[in-house]
Parts: sequence; C-alpha cells; structure tokens
Amino acid sequence: MPRLTSLEKGGYYAFPDEHLPAVASLFAPGSGRLLDPCAGEGRALQHLSNAWKLTPYANELDTDRAAACQALFGPIQAVQGDLYTLRASLGSFPAIWLNPPYTWETGSGDDKRRELGMLKHAWKWLAPGGWMMWVVYAHHVTADAASFLAKHCKSVDVWRLPGLHLGEYVHVVVVAQEGTPPEDPALFAQHILQDAAHPRELNVQDSPLYTFPKPRTKQRFVFAPKVITLELALQAVQADGAQFGAGFQRLLQPPPPVENVRPVVRPRGGQLALVLAAGLFNGIVVQTPEGRAAVRSTVEPVEQLVEGGEVDESDETTTEREVYRTRPQVTITLLDERGQITDMSGDAALVDFIGRHKSALLDYLDQHFKPLYDFRYDHLAPLLNRVRIKGNPLYPTQRHVIAATYTALQHRKGVIVVGEPGVGKTALGATLAIALRPHMRPDQVVIVTSPPHLTGKWQREIEMVAQSVGVQVHAAILKRVDDVRAFMDADLPQTLKVGIIPREMAKLGEGWEPAVQWRTVRTARWNLRETRPDNLTGDRIVSLKIPLCPSCSATVTRTKNGEAVIADEGWLARAPQKCPSCGGALWQFTRTFSAPKPGEKFPKRNPRMPLADYIAAVFPKRVYLLLGDEVHESKSTTTDQGAALMTFAQIAEKVVGLTGTLYGGKASDLYGLEFSFNERVRQHYPWGTKGQAAWVRDMGALEVRRVAA
Repeated sequence: MPRLTSLEKGGYYAFPDEHLPAVASLFAPGSGRLLDPCAGEGRALQHLSNAWKLTPYANELDTDRAAACQALFGPIQAVQGDLYTLRASLGSFPAIWLNPPYTWETGSGDDKRRELGMLKHAWKWLAPGGWMMWVVYAHHVTADAASFLAKHCKSVDVWRLPGLHLGEYVHVVVVAQEGTPPEDPALFAQHILQDAAHPRELNVQDSPLYTFPKPRTKQRFVFAPKVITLELALQAVQADGAQFGAGFQRLLQPPPPVENVRPVVRPRGGQLALVLAAGLFNGIVVQTPEGRAAVRSTVEPVEQLVEGGEVDESDETTTEREVYRTRPQVTITLLDERGQITDMSGDAALVDFIGRHKSALLDYLDQHFKPLYDFRYDHLAPLLNRVRIKGNPLYPTQRHVIAATYTALQHRKGVIVVGEPGVGKTALGATLAIALRPHMRPDQVVIVTSPPHLTGKWQREIEMVAQSVGVQVHAAILKRVDDVRAFMDADLPQTLKVGIIPREMAKLGEGWEPAVQWRTVRTARWNLRETRPDNLTGDRIVSLKIPLCPSCSATVTRTKNGEAVIADEGWLARAPQKCPSCGGALWQFTRTFSAPKPGEKFPKRNPRMPLADYIAAVFPKRVYLLLGDEVHESKSTTTDQGAALMTFAQIAEKVVGLTGTLYGGKASDLYGLEFSFNERVRQHYPWGTKGQAAWVRDMGALEVRRVAA
C-alpha cells in the first residue's frame, strides 16, 4: 500500500507540520535566502523562513502545488518547473531545505535514487559555509550519499523524526554544512553511515545548535524557471520590472540642486577652464546670439598621434614608429530655447566660449563658490606680525596662506599647501603649528614627517619661529621607538612639543613571520591488523598539519579554485594574512636587523618598529596636527611611505600637506595649466562633478606664487 500511494503522489510527501517547530529550533535566526526546490504547497518553507528570518524561494513541479506556493510567496519568489531546469544564481543560498520525491531515477544516470541525484544537483546553489537540510528515509543515506557528503561538508548530523513514516520507514533530516572535511573523507563517510544507522531523536531544542553564515553580496541574482511564460513575464515586470530600477528612476527625477562648494579662496579667472570641464557649470544659462541656452560640459579621453613619420620601404632595417598620447577633450553642449543642441569640442572652442561668457561664469562662481577665507587675518595678526625668519618678517602672501590654512582647518580636517621651492613652506608649517596651539590639549603634540635631509632644517626653523614670538617649544628628531617614548613622556607644561620623524623611519620595520598554531591530525589508511590494500602505497599513518587561528582557534582556510581548502605554510608566508573567521592577524613582527648574530645569545638592541604604527598603537589620541612635508612623494597608498602617511593622517585631528609639485614632475604655477588639462589631474580627481568639486575645494585653495624679495 505505501508503494501504491507513493506512485500516485509522484514520490512526493509533505513534511509533517507537527515536526516543523523542532526543525526550526535547530538554527538561530539569520539573514539571507532560503531555497526549497521541491516546495510542495510551501507550508514547510513558510514556517522555517518565518522562524529563521530568511527570504523564502520556492520551486515546485506540480501545477496545483506551485499555485499554492505563488499565493504564499508571490510570482517572483515562487516558480513552477522541474528542479533540474531551475535557473538560480550559484552559491546564493545560505540554507536549502530539500525534501525530494522518494522514487527511482528514470534516466540513465549513475545515481539510481532520485533523492541523491537531486541532492547533488541542488548543491551548486548552496553558499560557502551554508546548510543543506536533506529530508529522506534513513535507508536513503547510502554509501554513495555518505561519500558525497564527506567530500563537501565540514559537519553532518542525522536527526530522526519520532515514529515511523507511513508506519514503516524511519524518516530523517540530514543537516550538513558545506566546507572542508574535518578528517579523511573515507573515515568521515563511515561516521556518517554510523550516524544514519543510529540517528538522534529530533525534538524542540532549548537553544539553537547551528547558525547561518552571513550572506554574500551579489550584484546580480537570478531565480526563474527555464521556460518563461507570458503570464510569468508579465507578473515579473509588474512586481520587479526595469521601471523600478535606480537607473530608470534617475531619468525621471529632476536634476539635484547645484552643490555649493566652499573653496578656501575664490577661484580665479584662469581656472575657469578646469571648473567648466569638471561639469561644475552644468545647468547655467547664458545669453547667445540665438537666445538663452543651457550649458552642459563633458570630458572624454581621446588618443592623439604625437610622433610618427614616413618609413623607407626599400630599407628593411627601418620600422614604422607611432606614438599616441591620451589626453582629455572637453565638449560643451548648448541647449537653446527652441530645443536645438549645439556641440563645441576642443581647446579653441573652450577658449572662445569662456571669452564670450566670462562675466556670467564669474558671477556663477560668486554665487556657488563662496570662499571660506576673506583675506582678513585680524585674529592672527598679533602672531603673524611678530614671526621672524632669519630676522625677516613674513611676506604678505605667506601671512595670507597661513591664515587661509588656519581658517580651512576650522571647517575640515585636511588642507594641501602647494608652493614652489623657496616660498618658505617650512616656516609656514612652523607658524601654523604655533597658531593652532590654543586648540590643542595639554598632552597633544605636533608630528612632522619630512625627507631625512630636511629634519634638521625643520628643527631649526621651528625653534627660530617659536623664539621670535616668545613661545616655548620642544622640537625633537625622532628616529627610534625609545626617542618617541621619551618625547611623549617628557613633562613640559606650557611647551609646544613637535616631533620630527624622517619619512623612512616612519615606515621602516624589522620584518614579519606567520603566527598560527599547528595541530597535527593523523589518519590511518587501513586497520592495524589488516594487510596493505593492493591499490595503496606509502605509510599506513598519514599526518596532516592543520593551522589554527591564535585568536579564535578556527581552522585557517583559503580559497582555491572557488573552494575553501586548508591553508598551507607557503600561503601563510607569502604575505601577512588574516583569519577568514574572526579577521585576526595570522602574522607577527620578528627580528631581522636586531636579531642576534651567530654565537650570540641575546640581541644588542631593541627591535626596530615603524614609528607610524607604534604611535598609532600606543599614542592614538596624542597627535593633534600632522605636517607632511613633500607629501607628493608619499601619495601612493601601495608604498610603505604612503601607508605610513595614511596611518598618521588617520590618528591626527588635523592634517596639512606641504608640497612644491602636487602631481610630480617640475614645480610650476599649479593653475598655469589654463586649457591644457594635464593628464595627471584626471588620475587623482576623476572628471565628474564630485571629483572636480573636490579639486576646486582642496587644490584651488592655496596656490602660493613665487614671492619676490
């Protein structure tokens, strides 16, 4: 009778509702998606998704049962079709509830039972570390099924439902977590078979035993049957069509209001070309001979032939040479009142447009680029008027730059001061540090990073400026950890403490080595009393070293060919790694330069440590102002110098960068670019409204021209 009933139902049996609370109690609530590829009427999926706070997705072959699922979950999250033709994003489900039909495979595949075939097919949708809940009879957990689970799971538990299904069969739920097997797969498979023979009783748990992994963020998620009907397509469009997308909605929304940029000083007329190319004038209305017109500007890279020539075809030793250079090309688009569009491209068109509409552009700057600094420094005049550099007072331009930088730091964290060599950037930085002293706590200090050959100059000029204004200052050059400790611990009340660190010492350290705990796992390939199998060679006992995280004791794994495998020593020694479970460091500092020499028992001095890392770890709240000299040499975050400067900038309350050539190359008037648009600008500030707003705000602030004596 049970077999006739099974044939009538197509092998499908709904999971008993009375056991769903016990299944739900196994897991703590999480986030992500729950897939049921053989959902039936959806009752089990609905109960479990509500209990686990997961988004349900159902697939069902039978028409009536699929209609019941769509009534519960909607047409987007419930589809009708065969499990083998379901289209779903791979690795997108932290949990899968699989209650397959109990029947034989009708095809010619190797899997005789459909339960195992569906398990293997659905496994591709399981996320890394996700949980597969396989609902079958106990005798369906065959050697083939156990072997498959042992190769793909880090843990497998078998739970038995109370009583006998249909009065004859033992009903079980196999709870398997995807991951690296904890032991040899052959032994693991034997343990799974033993658990299936003696499963644990499934009852409501006092506390959850399992937790779902955090869902991975996927840019594109697909869940649909292989055959899309007109009705399903219409429902999908109505529920989640392209008209609800962000890109489509942006086309229907009015443009946002023009951002009011607050530069430190008002941009000059010579900078109009860069401001226009950046798109910051988009939307402005100008008067043309054809009437009023709205302005829009864009920049796109174009390749130009800068070198080439004719080749003598008769001479086989010559080769054709062509050199192309990519440069930005500005296109100005005008939309007049009659709807006509006029495009103008090239530098000549840009120069002509600015010449005809310069007054309107400057008026627009006055309205939308209100400067922070108004060239009045009355509050700083008592200090600036007393500063002496080698007996000479500050030039008016220097005073304005100091006052403008001081004003900018009241509204933002960082400012870059650009000036040609000889304008006195060291004196500017020293005076600025003294001007900011009232804003510092008594225990806070100023840190200066500079090239090694300029540390002495910084110390002399800081002391010179402080002496001229009657301020007590302690300027020290810091090269070692001991120097930093003595500098920070110095009890000097009412004294401005300035630490000058050579740029190389800020990033220079000893070295590192992997830091994990190793656990040796030994596996017997055959029993001690048995003879060696003919197909095996080597030792009976195989030892495997497994790395453990020193923080959380989890097994350290890495991704190889899209799968998680146990990490080896080579991978750990390749670069400083982090634990995939807790994020803790799997490396530690080690002695290299200070290591004992052969024959010595103890090192002669303390290990060298990057001063930036040391100050960030030991004195994170003590740095008020960072003065980065020649900051353009540390602009790359992929270098140790760039990383050290970034570390200092993160712990400092205020940051000032000093440079004579922001983009590298020769020092020149920063805004003398006029209409040439140097490619380096595009590398640091993307051509767009936000990128160029940042350019005008940060770089258009403090150009320092050469000061004539």
